[in-house]
Amino acid sequence: MNNDIKYSSLLQDFAQPLLTGDETPDAVLQKLKVAELIWNHCVARENQLTVFDILDKAINDSNARHPEMKIVCSILQELKKAEFKEYNNFIVKTEYRIKRDGSKTIYVESIPPEIAKEIYKNIKM
Repeated sequence: MNNDIKYSSLLQDFAQPLLTGDETPDAVLQKLKVAELIWNHCVARENQLTVFDILDKAINDSNARHPEMKIVCSILQELKKAEFKEYNNFIVKTEYRIKRDGSKTIYVESIPPEIAKEIYKNIKM
């Protein structure tokens, strides 16, 4: 896979169903974190990462507290399968940053699933 892939752009594209364009920077980050959770859930399931059970519980708990999110989760899970299936990195960090020139950007770090598998191999529910 191409190492030049910018997961910050991918995550923002993936999160588009959540974004209205009127959000504050904090609201954008919150929505990107929701998208990150669903993205990682899909990657963990596809790659049989042990962290899947934890992510699954987090999504199920969120859906129980906010039933409207179940639809959002389903939409994003289908979107991941349909349009982002070739991108399998596990997202480990998402930040909203302001550059020195005052411009705003989203910063994302990701790791290949085989590295995530090694890092998270001892995680248990």
